[in-house]
Amino acid sequence: MMSPSSPSTTPSLQSRLLVWLQRSTDGLFGLVLVGVWLMAFVVIGLMVVSVWHGPLTYGHLIGLLDPLLFLLMLGELVHTLHLALQTHHLPLKPFIALLWLAVIRRLLVVITTATSWNLTTLGLLVAGLLILSAMLVLLPNQSAD
Repeated sequence: MMSPSSPSTTPSLQSRLLVWLQRSTDGLFGLVLVGVWLMAFVVIGLMVVSVWHGPLTYGHLIGLLDPLLFLLMLGELVHTLHLALQTHHLPLKPFIALLWLAVIRRLLVVITTATSWNLTTLGLLVAGLLILSAMLVLLPNQSAD
């Protein structure tokens, strides 16, 4: 029989819930990572087939950059989520790098699909790209990045 002064050896409900939450978060992150890797292999395989069998024109090759930039954005997003889950805060530099990739991708889409040049849209995208580039260069490195 236990004496009233001896501490209980069973973990509390809160600590068990925290352990379960950590394990489920790790498992969910692993599933997302496997999904991103599978999608990357499929997209890169389709890109190789498209280059192998498609025309080697400038427009075709520029069009192939869109899915590649999308994969880079997904990879940066997974990296940012991993850092946020580890440190319990959203690191700024990877998040700005994700925005930078999104602006590059949007600029590429506007350039390749435009029938006429909209200088306002292009000017805003280039200005945003320059501002984000300056922020990436001027921000100090953080230990979690």
